[in-house]
Amino acid sequence: MYEKNNKVNKNLYKSGRYALYYGLLKVLKHKVKLKKILLPNFICKEVIQPLQRLDLNIDFYHVNRDLNINIEEIVNKNIKDSTIFFVVNYFGFPADWSSINSLKKDLNLFVVEDNAHSAFTKYKNKRLGDQGDLSFNSLRKFLPILGGSELMTDYSNETIYQKQVSRMPSLEELKYSLRHLKPSILKNKKNNGVADDSFNLKLSSIDWISNILLNKNSFDENKIAESRINNYKFWEKYLHDWDVKLFDHLKINNDICPYAFPCITKNNDQTKKIIEWGNKKNINIIKWPKFPHHERFIYPENDLQNVILFPVNHQYDLNKIL
Repeated sequence: MYEKNNKVNKNLYKSGRYALYYGLLKVLKHKVKLKKILLPNFICKEVIQPLQRLDLNIDFYHVNRDLNINIEEIVNKNIKDSTIFFVVNYFGFPADWSSINSLKKDLNLFVVEDNAHSAFTKYKNKRLGDQGDLSFNSLRKFLPILGGSELMTDYSNETIYQKQVSRMPSLEELKYSLRHLKPSILKNKKNNGVADDSFNLKLSSIDWISNILLNKNSFDENKIAESRINNYKFWEKYLHDWDVKLFDHLKINNDICPYAFPCITKNNDQTKKIIEWGNKKNINIIKWPKFPHHERFIYPENDLQNVILFPVNHQYDLNKIL
């Protein structure tokens, strides 16, 4: 059943961005040397918002085609203990934590673990989320709730943020909750179907509906993972003969709870055709990510500029849809 990690602070926020902001806000008060953050160049633009609010010096490192970090590049950047190192567990699969932890030890880095894609994935017999010095997830990607992100830090006995007693759901949260039903009714040329959520610190807390659902219900993580694994395997087989590239190095197993099935298209035209095909089938396929607009940002290699995600949501039985 779904249980919060007993090791961590049980702070719940609207989304991962807010958890990241308030977590780092607390960290920066304790670790005043931290001035810079190093982000992967395969990441969504939304993560920039809380970091700019914190006035951190933002830089980027390259992610390889296999979604791993180029350790040599990080070492050559000559970073010191004033740097926050940001790591993503992509699509529900653990990053190379063995190499990352060695790098962390050698360079005395503070590590943020972005676990938004990997809330229920197991690593060394425990749920991911305790590899970084600070981590956050995105519960609405896996549970039938409107929003919610757990902040996990070493400051487990401290109040990170005095949350509101209750908050009404935002329009963006309500639209997101309908994404499995009729993607066509959510279409918006500007933002790919879901209303953009501006970074408003007055709306930092989890909404009251999601809070009640989390506290009053039990969710079977194993059953959720099993359904998502089966759907991941479905796409693995179904797309094998399509003219797309697969991430063959991502090996699904019973410890993985995938967020989506990723693959790479040849170009934007092919991406549009596949998304249109999905809309006709009532399957919400998305292009990922929306890259940051930042002066230091360098686009990843071509393959990683054309990633699309096929849904593996446990609400679906893909064998009955296709």
